Amino acid sequence: MSTQEKSQRRWLNIIPRDFPLALVSIFSALSLSELVRGALTFSVLPTYGSGVLGLPVEITALAISLHYLMDTLFRTPFGWMIDRIGPRYPLMAGFVAALCAVIFMFQARTGAMLLLAAMLFGFGVSPMWPAAMSAIAHRIEPQERASYVGYLYLFWLCGTGLGPVLANLLIARSYPAAFLALGLADGLGLLVVLLFVHNRQYRAHDSVRISNKYSWQNRIQSILTNVREASYLFPGMFAQTFAITSLVPILSLYAKLELHLSPIYYTGILVSGGALTALTLIPAGKLVDRFGARYFLIFGFGTAAFALIVFSFYHSRLATYLVVAFIGIAYGFVLPSWNKTVDTHIDPDKKATLWGIFMTVEGIGSAVGPYVGGLVWQTLSPEAPFWVAGSVILLICLLYIFVPLQKKDGGRESIRHRQRSTF
Repeated sequence: MSTQEKSQRRWLNIIPRDFPLALVSIFSALSLSELVRGALTFSVLPTYGSGVLGLPVEITALAISLHYLMDTLFRTPFGWMIDRIGPRYPLMAGFVAALCAVIFMFQARTGAMLLLAAMLFGFGVSPMWPAAMSAIAHRIEPQERASYVGYLYLFWLCGTGLGPVLANLLIARSYPAAFLALGLADGLGLLVVLLFVHNRQYRAHDSVRISNKYSWQNRIQSILTNVREASYLFPGMFAQTFAITSLVPILSLYAKLELHLSPIYYTGILVSGGALTALTLIPAGKLVDRFGARYFLIFGFGTAAFALIVFSFYHSRLATYLVVAFIGIAYGFVLPSWNKTVDTHIDPDKKATLWGIFMTVEGIGSAVGPYVGGLVWQTLSPEAPFWVAGSVILLICLLYIFVPLQKKDGGRESIRHRQRSTF
């Protein structure tokens, strides 16, 4: 078999045979964490707070928002810790905190207790994404990272999608059964970290060992310099999460009041869109690794913007399925393209720290989006949130058509990667 044929066959493999155990472990831990988060935010908290505790809807909504706020605030500190000591202890602390939060939620009898438990849960999930993105950077060569980002988002989609389904099935039986299952999921995540995630697999490479000799001032200055170099990516970081989350509080209302869809039909549409994204992630990641991120990113942004803007003008079921299909495929290309673009702008010795900072910017978009979406729904029209979301993504698409996305000294990443120890 020729070298070219071997290369083509390797490119067509969906899951590589040599998938690192360290990545499988951290990806699995993240999937379990997102399973619990998805179950709590989409199913358990909204109904448990109002139906069992008798709390106003505003309190349960505030609990969900505070959980996202804590997640956003602590991603950067946890990222810094992961860069310095490895992922094992931050992930262990996160799962212990999340497990305690689930127990406290079940024991909560007042709104204040529920809010505190939600904040503790947000703290617990905050190290998961910096650890996962840093693991890819430390273990995978730069030219293959988009593919592994696709695998990561596949794990994420499985956890996030399974969580609400599992929770709804268990809630029909009893809330104690639902909370018990979520506690077991967090306990299983902690066990995965204890057994398979070790700091000896995460030895700092040369640039980290050298940076440890310098003062705090020099380290902070180096981080700020790297942030300034990548600052033109901040609009994209904010806009993506803002656009998506601005639709979260109004999607179910729009489906019911404007499209006249049943809950089962609405759920089927959401599942089909998520499935298309999941199916697109792996081949899209391989294409990005092979041909570069720029054009696939522009294609994804442009397609998503077009679909969102057009969606508000057509209310048929066929149009709904087509729009959801376009958006699902578009984000299958956006996710690996965008994350590879961001990764090339981060110095190797500050991966987790800077991913934490950048995810904080994304978190601000997630915090602002739902409020703006609900506001324009009430003050303008039911179609207005789709116009806003589509227009924001379209502006970002136009921006990155004219702004270069390649870091000028991106070649040094490959050189430094050869110097690092195996993750």
